[in-house]
Amino acid sequence: MLEFAQKYLNAGFSIIPLAPNSKRPALESWSEFQQRRPTLDEVAQWWQNGSNYGIAVVCGKVSDIVVLDIDDEEKFGVALKTIGEKLPDTPIARTRKGWHLYFRYPANRIVRRHDRLDDWGAELRGDGCYVVAPPTVIDGKRYHWAKRNGRLMALGEVPIAECPDWLLDDFNVPFADEQNEPNTAHQSTQPQNYNDQSAGNGLPSWARTVVALLRPYWQAGWRHDTALALAGVFAKRGIPKETAEAILRELVRETGDNEAKDRLRALMDTYGKLAEGENVLAW
Repeated sequence: MLEFAQKYLNAGFSIIPLAPNSKRPALESWSEFQQRRPTLDEVAQWWQNGSNYGIAVVCGKVSDIVVLDIDDEEKFGVALKTIGEKLPDTPIARTRKGWHLYFRYPANRIVRRHDRLDDWGAELRGDGCYVVAPPTVIDGKRYHWAKRNGRLMALGEVPIAECPDWLLDDFNVPFADEQNEPNTAHQSTQPQNYNDQSAGNGLPSWARTVVALLRPYWQAGWRHDTALALAGVFAKRGIPKETAEAILRELVRETGDNEAKDRLRALMDTYGKLAEGENVLAW
C-alpha cells in the first residue's frame, strides 16, 4: 500500500489513509489535505510496516482532478445514449458497484459535489470530496483499474482527459465567474463570502445571523436533528467545516447546551458521509 500511495503522490494527488475495510478517513481531520498534499514522511508514517489502511484520493483543485462516480451503470448508459455523447479515454477504476472516471479539474469552473443519482445514477466530485482508490479492499471487494476495449485504463497507462464541457453542463457545474455574481434568489441562504470576518466571536456576519435565527429553536429534543440538518446544508453548500464548527460552538455556548461533543460529532459525521457520497439530512 505504501508503494501505491507513493505513486499517487508522485502523480500530483493529495491522498489520505482510510480506516481498514472502511471508507472512513483514518485521520481525525482531513481538511488540511484539501489544501495541500501530504509529505513523503507523512505518507510513510501512515502506511509503514505493512499498515492495512486503505487509500483515498482527494478530489478538487489540490489534486487537479474531478471524478465521475457512476453507481448505476444502466441509468448512466441510458443518459449517455439519450444525449448522444461518449466519454473520452481516461483512467477508470472499478468500485464495489460502479466506476470512477478521473478527469482534469476544469480551469474555468468550480466543481464541488454535483448529484444526479436519481436520473443519471452518477455524481461528479470535486473540491471537498475524496474517492476510494485502488487497490483498497472494502467488504472483501478490491478496487482496481478497469479495462476498456481491451486496454487497461490505469493511472500512468492512460493520460487523464480533460473533463468534457457537456458533462460539466449536464451536472450544472457553475463557471468560476458565476461564484462572484450577485444572486438575489439566494442572497439570504447562500452567502457569497464564507470567510468574511466582519462580526464578533470570529464568525462572519452571515454566520452571526444564522446563530441568531436558530437560538430560539435550539431546545431539548430538537437539538440533535437540528444539528444534523444544519451540518447537511452547510456541507452541501461548500461552507468550510471550520466555519460550520464555529457556528455550532457558538449556538451551544449561547443556549447553554451541555452536549457540545454530540453536536460536533454530528457535524463531523455529516461532512464525512457527504465526502464519501452518502446521503445526508439537510434542509
